[in-house]
Amino acid sequence: MKHLLVLLGLLASSGIYSQSGSLKGRITDFEMGGEPLMFASVAIDGLESGTATNFNGNFEFDNLAPGTYTVEISSLGYETVRIPVEISANETLRIEEALHAKSISLQDVSAVDNTKQKGAVVSRAYAGQ
Repeated sequence: MKHLLVLLGLLASSGIYSQSGSLKGRITDFEMGGEPLMFASVAIDGLESGTATNFNGNFEFDNLAPGTYTVEISSLGYETVRIPVEISANETLRIEEALHAKSISLQDVSAVDNTKQKGAVVSRAYAGQ
């Protein structure tokens, strides 16, 4: 009987301490029709570490305390996205997000062309407008 009470106590206490949730997701490239975005950075505000998406664009965070978090997704050449999420105990939240490529303005780009014509160096400068 004593062993039974100890066993029941351990089972009950393990349920109390395992009140965590998880976050899984898939990140894709919007312009490429939903192709997986490999090696995108995924971070959760307030946590010391983040992760990167795999070859299929998937990521995963386990053992998150229940609560509200902000997930930040970024990748070189893409707009950064911040998503608020609510993590519940003993549940897995799944998100899917498509990142948009950053637009590049040529307004701030300039080029210089130094060519040699008939023994003289001719310089031309071009500026985007």
